[in-house]
This record gives sequence, structure tokens and C-alpha cells, in this order.
Amino acid sequence: MAEKRLYPLAVLDDETQKRMSSYYELLTKQGYIGQQTKDIPYHFTLGDTDTANEAALALEKLADAKLSVELRLPQGAITLEAEAASSVAEQAGESRVSVGISAVTMSSLNAAQREAISDFTMYDISISGGNKQITGFGGASATIELPYTLKAGETASGVSAFHVDANGNMEKLPTSYDVSAKKVKFTTTHLSLYAIGCDEALTAPWTNPFLDIKASDWFYGDVEYVHTNGLMNGTGASAFSPDVKISRAMIVTLLYRCEQTSLEMTVGGGVLDAPSPGTAFTDVPANEWYADAVAWASANGIVNGIGGNSFAPDDFITRQDLAAIIMRYAEHAAKRFPVTLQYQSFADEAGIAEYAKNAVRALYCGGIVNGKPGNLFDPAGTATRAEAAALLRRFIEAGK
Repeated sequence: MAEKRLYPLAVLDDETQKRMSSYYELLTKQGYIGQQTKDIPYHFTLGDTDTANEAALALEKLADAKLSVELRLPQGAITLEAEAASSVAEQAGESRVSVGISAVTMSSLNAAQREAISDFTMYDISISGGNKQITGFGGASATIELPYTLKAGETASGVSAFHVDANGNMEKLPTSYDVSAKKVKFTTTHLSLYAIGCDEALTAPWTNPFLDIKASDWFYGDVEYVHTNGLMNGTGASAFSPDVKISRAMIVTLLYRCEQTSLEMTVGGGVLDAPSPGTAFTDVPANEWYADAVAWASANGIVNGIGGNSFAPDDFITRQDLAAIIMRYAEHAAKRFPVTLQYQSFADEAGIAEYAKNAVRALYCGGIVNGKPGNLFDPAGTATRAEAAALLRRFIEAGK
């Protein structure tokens, strides 16, 4: 069967076609070609000024090809999902498209805005077609990436982005912060003034409520992360039980919580549809605490069960099943992560089931799953709550 391209090599102009061809080759090397992958960003680097022009035709062609378009400027980046790029092209018509990200001085704000933002950094983010300002994308979304350096006393978990209106009202947006890159990322459906700063309510240090978790434990930061973000709770009033094996029902529930929280913006998920009551699995009663999560995961192709209309919710999840489920969730959420490691076969590679091999390879190369001593993957081995917390954190933060 001929290999299916992710997009047509549309004839725009010689230079753009050359860049698109190079991008296709890059996708091939990274293993995206042939997968059911969508909305992989096509990168435009837009000059050395605060605003730069890009032909509306190029946006339209890329949108038709179901590609997101990332517009990189010196002060940040705007990534338009395919529907947003199509909306911009339609609104611009035959006009040139101008994109701008600029820092806003306090003197240019009104009194209400100055009082509201305090010491936050303010940005004006704009797209225009000719003389027409384009402020929305017909309900589609754009992801904004801006620089931000933590100040003394601030924590990464407290960094937030806010939309600021003319009356000084501030709307908080789901936000992620990359400490190493010193960049904040948020998603919005409209362009306007945005403030970046630290939400004081989120800067308080985590108070460890678990007596069985010590600061010296290798998974301490991972437990802090999943507990702070509402992904994992304790097994009792003061216990986390890090060494307890984790069940199939619990893993699906963790991913369901990811989809329900603001972390979905990091992962790449979208609006969460309410799951249909019950599931096709005969061993998942509709009144169980995990029923909604299993229904959602089954409906989205994240879990398939173990055969015979059974899900085996209480069975401990194996390492290879964990990898397969995490990878299916990544595909559902259009989550992509950079390759950070070169794959080398495990000593027990032959024991990894066929359905899990690609997932193990991809997650290992992304630095999300690790092997065990002796160059083993231990595919049939089980995972603990501590290991699940670490894997979940690495998965969410990968590729931010």
C-alpha cells in the first residue's frame, strides 16, 4: 500500500514548497508518517520584528491539509489549530496577514487595567488581515507561548495567564510553565490583552499530608505534582501507599482526571464529552467509582478490555499494558513529545507483546518510561502508585 501523506505538497511558491517538503521529511524521520496523527504544527519563523506578514493563501492551504500553523516571533509564538488557521484565512480574504506579539507599557493602559494587573507583565497579541483586526477564530483555539522568568518567592505551579478586558476584569486561563525554557503557554479562543504573572493563591509550598512519603524519596516531587493537581489522592487520611500495586481501573481514572482538569491543555485534549452511561464490559457496573472513566476510555479507543466483554478493573496493570494505554491516550489527545533517547532493545524484548511494542518504544524514546536493572523492561511486571505518579508527571510535562 502506498504511504499516505499527512498533507498535500501544495504549490504556494518555490520557497514555501521547499520548506513544506523539508517538514515532510522531518515528520518521516520522527515516525509520524503512517500514523493517524493530526494537527502537527507547521512552523513559520517570522523575521526579526514584532510583526510579520504571511500570505493568507498559505494559511488556507495548510488548514485544508489539517495542519496547525505555528507562527514564531521574537517575543513568543502563536499556534493556530487547523480550524483557527482556516478562520483567519477566511476573515483576511485576499489581504496580507499580520501577526504581532508586543509587550505593553503601563502608561498605555487605563486606570482600571493598571490597578488590576499590579506587577504582572502585559502583552498585546494581535492578528489582522489588511486593516481588519481578527480577534476570534469562530470558536477554534490558538495556543500562545510567551517568555516568563520566575521572580523571588514564585513557584512554577503559580504562573498563570489572564485575559484582561477594558474594565480591568481578569479571566484566568489554563496555563502551563516550562521551568527550563522559561516559557508560559496557554490556550485561548480570542486575541486581546493578556497578563502573565504568579497567582499568589498557587504559590504556597506544598504541605505533605502523607506520613509514608519523605522528601528523600525519589518520587517525592512526583507525588507532590499529582496530589497538587488533583490527579491522585491518598489511600487514607495520611497515607499515599507508594509501593502498592495500581489497578487497571485506577490508571484509566487518572487519565480521565487529566482530561477533566486544566492539565488537558498541556496534554492537548479538548472539551470533555460526558461518557455514555455504563459500558460494554460486563464486569464494570454503572454505579462503580471508575465506571465513567472506563466508559470514556472505551468510547475513545483508549482501552479495549481483555476479551469476552471483560475489562478486569481490579487486576493489577502490567507495564506493557500501561505503556499501551498511555500511548493510546496520547493519540486521542494529539499529544506529541520530543525524542530524547535513542531506543536500544531490552534484554527481554521478545517478551513484549506485539500490541505494546510501538508504545514501549515511543514512550522510552520520549523519556516517559524507563527500564529496570539488567536492561530489562519487565513487560508482565506490575506498576506501583509511585511509578504511576512519576510516569504521569513525565507524560504531562513532556514536550511543553
